[in-house]
Amino acid sequence: MFHNRILVLSSVLALFLCCTCSQILFADNVFSIGNSLTADSLAPQLDGDDVRHHIFCGKNLQFIYDNPTEHCVGSSTPWTNALVNREYDQVVVQPYLGTTQAQDVEVISAWMQLQPDAEFIVNTAWAPHASFEDDFLAGNAVGVFNHSKAYFDDLVQQLRELHPERTISSTRTNEVFYSVLQDTLDGVGPLDQLSDLYRDDIHLTTDGRYLAHNALRQALGQPFSNSFTNISDDQREYFDSKINAFLPVQAVPEPGSLVLFPLIGILTAVRRNRVW
Repeated sequence: MFHNRILVLSSVLALFLCCTCSQILFADNVFSIGNSLTADSLAPQLDGDDVRHHIFCGKNLQFIYDNPTEHCVGSSTPWTNALVNREYDQVVVQPYLGTTQAQDVEVISAWMQLQPDAEFIVNTAWAPHASFEDDFLAGNAVGVFNHSKAYFDDLVQQLRELHPERTISSTRTNEVFYSVLQDTLDGVGPLDQLSDLYRDDIHLTTDGRYLAHNALRQALGQPFSNSFTNISDDQREYFDSKINAFLPVQAVPEPGSLVLFPLIGILTAVRRNRVW
């Protein structure tokens, strides 16, 4: 009889832990600010309890800061509403053309003050495919936005120096794209050319969105998306390896493993106390 009660208790505990752990894994509230490249990163499809965004196509962070009620995506929540009235665990910001680095630092810092407990992630905008390599290697000599690795590195470093107590990171999406570009030039991988990731000069195909979205997810500590059903296994393996070369692997434990160790502990304790 006691043995049966232990098994029932274990089953109930297993179900509770499975449900609880699944909520813990994706419990973060996430707010994203940017333009159509943020939309191409599929920010609205991130995991979380409260996932919102303010997207204004073709605009930079300074413009969005100065025009909080304007947007180009109907599901947008004005940042003045979201960041003032809600608490977020993670805030994603995507700089773009038309600002100085000083402006980006000032605007992002202002949003950081509104969300004192949030982690901030810089979503690195990628350059047009035709000029990608030149733009990526352009450097940051004058401190005006460009698509270079140096600009984003310097921006993140300045923010960290100004806010040493805060967690500030980057999606490193432009570095992932640059690595893919180098593979195409070397005849490596499933793509013939970098433009295979693009549907026009700068916006992305499904393959490109897979890279941008999953780089964003990994930067936020979320697992790879399984919603891209039209990506072949070989492509998925290649793209995932490109992302994980720059970002740590974020894996979701199998549901069984979430409860396996607690159950082993319970059953071991029961055996040691000779209640079988």
